[in-house]
Parts: sequence; structure tokens; C-alpha cells
Amino acid sequence: VLQALISFVHGTGDAIHHFVAGKNRVVFVTRGSLHLVCINCSGESVPYIARQLNFLHAQIISILTGKVEKIFQRNASFDLRGLLGGTDRVLRSLIREGSGEPTMLLQATPCLRMPAATRAELGRLLAATRPTALLFGVLLARGCLVQLLRPKKTPLHQHDLLLIMNTVNSSASFREDETWLPVCLPSFNEMAML
Repeated sequence: VLQALISFVHGTGDAIHHFVAGKNRVVFVTRGSLHLVCINCSGESVPYIARQLNFLHAQIISILTGKVEKIFQRNASFDLRGLLGGTDRVLRSLIREGSGEPTMLLQATPCLRMPAATRAELGRLLAATRPTALLFGVLLARGCLVQLLRPKKTPLHQHDLLLIMNTVNSSASFREDETWLPVCLPSFNEMAML
């Protein structure tokens, strides 16, 4: 039904953004070949719901890279669920965060409260052990940012940092063991993995 609505409105030369049905707001975000839809009855504004859908799209791109668009160009009916297998926890965590935590609404990074001297010492230790090939270093504790290392002229975009934090916070393997995971930072370069 949702695809029929999108196709019908697209056939008129327009794009559907949202509509209200009773207590429900139905919000559409189209990014390339992906159509993301949220049906919401909690009273959140349309721009905020659209922001959540854009974050969800960015999380999908952080898992698959922007090259997924080429797959859809070759086969428009491709089922993306096969490539996203095993990432349900990460995507659900992002949806939960968007519904209850102010970080997405405010586009703010939650930082762990600690004395400035302790934070500076942790930053010094992180920088001292930094491998030469390291682009970014992120130290998290209790789901919050403690310290961030980056080259002076290479910023880590706020959205990318929130996606990294969501990925780490949603997986027990990152909290309990050393794990390597290729990740795409869509605001840095959506066509490549780090």
C-alpha cells in the first residue's frame, strides 16, 4: 500500500512527504532508491520524524556504504534484508534512541561527566598509543563519549559520531571484547569503509 502511494504521487510529478490519518502521522523520506516510512502516533513533529528516518538511512549506509544504490540500479526489486542480516539490533537501537533520548533531537553527543584533568590525561594516553595509520580514535564509557582523536584538518561529523556510538552501544561484543568492524561514515565518505 505504501509503495502504491509513493508510486501514485510520483506519477503525478510530485513527491509524498507526509499525511495525517486520525491520530497517526505517516512520514516518508526517499533517499535514492530507498523509501523509508514511519507511522507515528506519539505526537512527534514531522521534521523530527523525518530526521529520525534520515538517521536510519545513514545507519544503513554505515553498514552497507552508498554503493548499495548501484545494486538497486541493476535490480530495482532487490531485497535489501539479505545484506542487512544480523544488524537488527543496531537498527532497533537507533529507533529506540530516536524515540526516547534527546541526543538525536538535539543532534548532540552525550559526554561522560568527569574532571577535566582526568579527561585530559585519558586523551594524552590515547594519543600516546595512537598507531600512525589511525584516522579517528573514539573512547566511550557507559554509552557516552570520553575522548575523541582526529587529525586537525579532518573533522568527524556529528552524525557519524552518533552512528558509531549507536553501533558500539547496541552490541555486547564491543563492550566485552575486542572486535573489528568495517564501518562507513556517510558524512565523511559514503562510498568507502574505514
